[in-house]
Amino acid sequence: PRTLDDSAGVNLIIDFETKALYNLLVRATNIEDGPNGSSVFTEITVVVTVTNINDEDPVFQTSSLDQTISILESITGIIVTLNAMDTDGTLSVPTTFTYSIIYGNNLIGSSHSFAIDPSSGAVSVSGSGLDHETHEGYTLVIQAEENQFPKSSVLTSLTIEITDVNESPPVFTQTIYEATITETSDINSAVLLVSAEDSEPAHTVSYRLDATTDSSTFSINSANGLLTLIQSLDRETQDSYTFDVIATDDDPNPLSATAQIVITIYDENDNSPIFPDSEQITNVDEKIAPLPHILYDVASENSVTDADVGLNSEVEYSFQTGDSAFSIDPNTGVISVVAVLDYNLKSKYELTVIATDQALIASERRTGSFVLTINVNDLNDNSPVLESIGAHTLEENLPAGSIVFTISATDLDDGLFAELSFSIADTTLPFMINEIGTPTSTFISADVSTTRALDFETLSDKSFSLTIQVSDGTNVASEIVVVTTEDVNDNSPIFSQPAGYAFNVNEVETGTIIGSVSATDLDTSIFGPITFEKTGDNEDYFKLDTNTGDISIQIGLDAESFVTYRFSIVAFDSGLPPLSNIVIVTVTVNDINDNAPIFLISDVEVSIDENTVVSNIFTFQAIDDDTTSPNNVVKYFIVDSFPVVSNLNSLFLIGEDSGILQTGTSQPIRSDFTEITLTIEARDSGSPVMTAVATITILISDLNDNAPRFEFSSYSVNVDEDFSTSETLIQVQAFENPEDANTQIVYSLQVNSGTMGDALSFLTIDSGTGVITAAKSLDFEILSSLILSITASDGVFQHSVPLTITIDNINDNTPTLSISSTCSQSIMEDLSLGASICTLDVMDADQVAPNTEFSLAVSGFSISPSYTEFGILYTDGALTAELLLRSSLDFESVKSYPLFITIVDRGRPSTRSATLSLPLTVIGINEHAPVFSLPEYTFYMDETEEIGSVIGKVTAIDADDSSTPDGVFSYSLVGSFPFNLDSSSGLISLSTKVDYEQHTEFEFVVHAIDNIGGTQLTGTTTVTVVVEDTNEHQPIFNSFSPPTISESIGVDVLVLQVTALDEDIDDVITYSIVDGNNDAVFRIDASSGEIFTTNVSPDFEVYSSYILIVLAVDNGMSPRQASTAVFITIMDVNDNSPIFDRPPVDSFVDESMDSFVMLVSATDLDSTTNAELTYSVDLTTEFNMDPNTGVLTTKIPLDRETISTYSPEICASDGGSPTLSVCHSVTITIVDENDNIPAFMASSISTVNVPENTNGGQLVSTFTVTDEDENPTFFFTLLDGGGPFSISSSGATATVTVSGDSTFTPLDRETVDSYTLTVTVTDGDASHTSSHDFDVVVVDVNDQIPNIEKDTYIVSTPLPEDSVDGTVVLNIVAVDNDIFPNNDISFSLLESAEDRFRIDNTGNILVNIQPGGSILDHEFSTSHTLIVESYDGTLTDSATVYIPVGDVNDNIPVFLETSYSIGVLETTSIGTTILAVQAIDADSGTNGIVKYSIDSSDATFFLEETSGILTTLLALDAEVGPTEYAFTIIAKDSSSSSVLSSSVPVSITVIPQIEDIPVFSQPLYTGIVDEEVDALTNIVTILATASDSTAVISYDIVDPAAKFYFSVGPSDGIISLINPLDKEEVDGFTFSVVASDGEAFPRQGYSTVKITINDINDNPP
Repeated sequence: PRTLDDSAGVNLIIDFETKALYNLLVRATNIEDGPNGSSVFTEITVVVTVTNINDEDPVFQTSSLDQTISILESITGIIVTLNAMDTDGTLSVPTTFTYSIIYGNNLIGSSHSFAIDPSSGAVSVSGSGLDHETHEGYTLVIQAEENQFPKSSVLTSLTIEITDVNESPPVFTQTIYEATITETSDINSAVLLVSAEDSEPAHTVSYRLDATTDSSTFSINSANGLLTLIQSLDRETQDSYTFDVIATDDDPNPLSATAQIVITIYDENDNSPIFPDSEQITNVDEKIAPLPHILYDVASENSVTDADVGLNSEVEYSFQTGDSAFSIDPNTGVISVVAVLDYNLKSKYELTVIATDQALIASERRTGSFVLTINVNDLNDNSPVLESIGAHTLEENLPAGSIVFTISATDLDDGLFAELSFSIADTTLPFMINEIGTPTSTFISADVSTTRALDFETLSDKSFSLTIQVSDGTNVASEIVVVTTEDVNDNSPIFSQPAGYAFNVNEVETGTIIGSVSATDLDTSIFGPITFEKTGDNEDYFKLDTNTGDISIQIGLDAESFVTYRFSIVAFDSGLPPLSNIVIVTVTVNDINDNAPIFLISDVEVSIDENTVVSNIFTFQAIDDDTTSPNNVVKYFIVDSFPVVSNLNSLFLIGEDSGILQTGTSQPIRSDFTEITLTIEARDSGSPVMTAVATITILISDLNDNAPRFEFSSYSVNVDEDFSTSETLIQVQAFENPEDANTQIVYSLQVNSGTMGDALSFLTIDSGTGVITAAKSLDFEILSSLILSITASDGVFQHSVPLTITIDNINDNTPTLSISSTCSQSIMEDLSLGASICTLDVMDADQVAPNTEFSLAVSGFSISPSYTEFGILYTDGALTAELLLRSSLDFESVKSYPLFITIVDRGRPSTRSATLSLPLTVIGINEHAPVFSLPEYTFYMDETEEIGSVIGKVTAIDADDSSTPDGVFSYSLVGSFPFNLDSSSGLISLSTKVDYEQHTEFEFVVHAIDNIGGTQLTGTTTVTVVVEDTNEHQPIFNSFSPPTISESIGVDVLVLQVTALDEDIDDVITYSIVDGNNDAVFRIDASSGEIFTTNVSPDFEVYSSYILIVLAVDNGMSPRQASTAVFITIMDVNDNSPIFDRPPVDSFVDESMDSFVMLVSATDLDSTTNAELTYSVDLTTEFNMDPNTGVLTTKIPLDRETISTYSPEICASDGGSPTLSVCHSVTITIVDENDNIPAFMASSISTVNVPENTNGGQLVSTFTVTDEDENPTFFFTLLDGGGPFSISSSGATATVTVSGDSTFTPLDRETVDSYTLTVTVTDGDASHTSSHDFDVVVVDVNDQIPNIEKDTYIVSTPLPEDSVDGTVVLNIVAVDNDIFPNNDISFSLLESAEDRFRIDNTGNILVNIQPGGSILDHEFSTSHTLIVESYDGTLTDSATVYIPVGDVNDNIPVFLETSYSIGVLETTSIGTTILAVQAIDADSGTNGIVKYSIDSSDATFFLEETSGILTTLLALDAEVGPTEYAFTIIAKDSSSSSVLSSSVPVSITVIPQIEDIPVFSQPLYTGIVDEEVDALTNIVTILATASDSTAVISYDIVDPAAKFYFSVGPSDGIISLINPLDKEEVDGFTFSVVASDGEAFPRQGYSTVKITINDINDNPP
């Protein structure tokens, strides 16, 4: 091509292949020829065509360039097409090529492997085809040559990889591999080696075990086919394994082959003999004969088993520890008695029986054992022995069963022969014997006790001889025991007149003996003489001779005080304690007339109605203390009136004898007077006549003449039927006309006509208040309403109104729920939903709603437990309910339902419920057929299996309950086959021998059928049994002894020859080592089985033993194999030097004797003596090395100051020959030791003063020490803890302070006034201790109070109230433990009882009586409390002093009344209390004890000396005897020094008998009340009745003094307290009460009330 420049017009390279055609625009320009000098041009198009020449080389297309392809060796035809191209060509005439293979096309036979189409470039397989095994690949060089001139060509390479096609599967060297291994083979030990070959060398074979066969116990190396054990073996569980091994090549389309492995497990002695029972018991009689005696057969009674086989399971018997009394046959196990047995020497033997198996190697034999307990039966060959106990004594009167003595017995026998029983030979004696406690096998004891109480006084023979016997049923022993009875003081003295003694005396007689008492005692004289003592209220009047019993008068007697004196005399014997008896002595005093009458009531006020005619107004009673008639006969007279009434004797009359005051008979009483006061005189009949006066005020009342009226015309009330009987139903009220005064309205209830007869029994009304209450429970179901009448009466008129009681029903009845007759409690599990199970009856005794309503939604039925399977259908008001099924039942899930159905009513005020127990039982149905665990079963069996061998097992389950026939099924085999099928277990066993050549498999059907005998369901499965052909014999190794070789053994040395036998004919065995040959130390001759060493020497230090797995393979058609383990022990040689575990290091050691330096340790890889190391050191003078332990210690004292370091060499040497050693040098540095004692400086103080109030932490002293050692550390202490001091330190200085910690105890000079302290210092070594003593003197401060000895002083002897000024009462002692001047004490009184006392500085408390000051007065205060203070100038103390003030007799008794005037009915019985007088003496003790007497000789009345109660001694008679009695009662105190007294006049009027007088139920009422009890407390109730049933009795208290403290209910007679009482002021009250009958002229009766006040602890000491 031409290149044009600008001038030539061409400037580029022309290339046909780049551009074949050019269109050029050529312009010619004249630059200056244009107008205005512009350029002028012209243009022309030029077309340039490029002509092609062959200037380009051809090339292969990219896809055909040097490519590599892979093809299967089986491919034919075109495998690839190559394309070349040349750019010289045109589209219309492309370049063509000729293709050829110029290299690499090898001949296959007579032809090449490949061909190429010369025109298309298609490469194809030619000839006989490809073979990967001949050529794995080809590289062809292919040329493409142009078909034009000049010719150009191009080359490319084609690499063809021939892919192999897998045509041949692996082939096992044997069809069956067999081996025998021991059951104790280790996990991972080699068993055998399988091998499979593949004809294609490129293939690698891998191995695996068929998991569907019995291969799980083993594992196979996938690469080399080595079978190893991966689970423990137990021949007793499984004695062989048969499974398949699969070999597979590694081709992408792999092929595989299968071989069978049979492993036989060789028995090892790994099971011990086992006895069924670990313990057995047998019995044998003692002294059994003849000997030997067969006792026990182990083989038949406790047969031993051993799971091993052969000799490993055969046993011999022996005893673990022999006993000369027994023998055992080693072969049969028969145990015999060979010596005489004695139960008493030994009752039980325990023999350990050993069974030893007979393994060939004795050391490997195993044993089992059991314990045979031999109980020796006791024979009755010993007599019992009784304890000897001698004589015994027994006190009389001990109750029956009292133990006299205990006796014991022993018997050397046992069991029944030692069951001893006691008895007493003479059963008539009053003794019995009873065993006690729990008898042991050799000992028993018994109590001998009495069968009745013994009375010494009545026994004719005081001793008993008891023969005690004990028997064991055959033999008897006896012992005589003498029991002597002893007298006790059990009889009291007996008086000669046990009913009592009576004596009569005149009241003026004194000093004479009035009689005597005597007594005797049945006890023996040892209980001494009888003495007498008197006791009782009247004993002071008489004197008793305590020895003779004579009674004499000691104080003058007064018949008016006591007509009769009664006291007791007690007779005592001299026993300890003494016994006594008592008798009453009555002394009657003859009376004289010396007492005037006394009215019981001397001032009376009564009311009578106007117009009253002949009516009793009041009965006067006067009593006369004279005890005999006529002195005590009282008569009554009206002597005056106020105002003066002219016709007095016609208006009023009084019974002269009876004292009854009446209205006159001539005219009625009018209301002209509103009141009249009469004066009544009582006169006795004595000489001179003595009188008493009483007054009566008669109030004249207006008459009642109007009827009462209710406030409402009728009453009604509603009440619930459970209304309480204690609550008020209603209160009604009626009113009286105001003009009718003093009327009392009485309420009552009446039954209306038509009302049930007993209606009144339901209600009661309070007659006084009109309160109506329920008398008994109301029941709406019995009575719904009551209609009664209420009546109000004032005693004259009455008024009635109706009362209606409406009873409201409440919910007081519980509903009932019961099972109807239409009820089945057993239900089928397929019962349809909604079905009725049971009908329930519903009932409620309540008669109205809502008490009988039930609601299912709110308060209706409920079922518990909450079973959703059931429901209740109920309609309100219905009498039945239905129990329905709501959800399905399942018998297998729930078999029964313990239902509880509850019904609840809707009653008010609360609901009630009832619960019904309804247990339901579900009856199951057969709804499930048995189902097999697999639809098909396949079992494999060997054709050599014996008849009875188990081939397999089928299993089915039935969902029905197994406890019912529905869930129980049996198996059956369909058809006739050589198998048996166990109907229960499903086990399939062989019934007839089979032959593989006749049958290779069996297929049959198995049924499982349930509910035998009922409706049956059946399950089905198919069973296939595959029969396998048998390979007969495998090699069996002969036994050999494990070899032992030295680790230095040479090369190719014979170690051992193993040999195996094969029962198959012409089998040749080949041996190989398949495992355990670590480092290829051994080789085996494949033919002979000889094992040799190789050029690799064994090394004991690497492996001390080898276990080679040797495989023996026969050459049968299906080779079988066996393997064995060869155990080779390597003996050590000394080929290793010792090596320190770690090199010994430098050490430090104190400069002391025998100190530890270091421990070195080395090891040696050799064993035994070659590894036994000995340690040594070269510096043997200074150091000692323990040759065995490697402990290095110092041998002599080392002194750091002499030598500070040592460098010994330490060696470790083994025990081999020759000896090998290792040595190492160390540096030992000597450390300085503390060997100097610290010392206190000479300037340390010896004494210091410290005030006792020094605070904790305050400095006491400091101390400094020195020590010659370097950098010493000091530890300071105070010896014995330092008491209240503590010590601290800093460096060499110690500081002693007063302790200031939480346990700080302040200094106290009074406790300890000085301390000697010892400061010790140590430098850490206890032996390096110095000490320094110094004294601490405690200085006193005033810190002790002047302590009064007692907090409280109580003066034991009361201070007489008349003590004079200056009398010393008590001395107070105070102690101050301080020293002077802090203990100078003075005294003062902080409380002086209003200056009644003072105290001096010696502590004497004195009586302080000053003119115009306070005085001592027992009656004002019985005691005084003082507060004493002691003072030492700073501190004080105080004490309380209690001073009792003693009484002196300075107060006379004072009667509560100035006089007493009473009336007494002539019908009053002798001994009746008619009056009680009371006098109060302000003194205390005997000075305040008042005794009463009558100053009269009249014996009609008796006054009790201490109580003041006056009773009648003689009968009263208003017609014959005196009607008036008057006398004086004297009250004397009981002072022992000066007796003071006072008197009161008493007048008694005898009242003639009057009809209908109120009569009290008791002549004397008594009550007890605590002092300071609240007012209105009820004390006692009095009651009087009159024969007139209409009489209204009212009560009143007669005595004014008593009325201040007490009140009596006018209608109920209840006496209650109205003002507080104080026991310290008055002991009690005795007063009269009157009962009036309510008439216009009331009739009255009297009684006496005595109230005792109980003291409470209301005063401090």
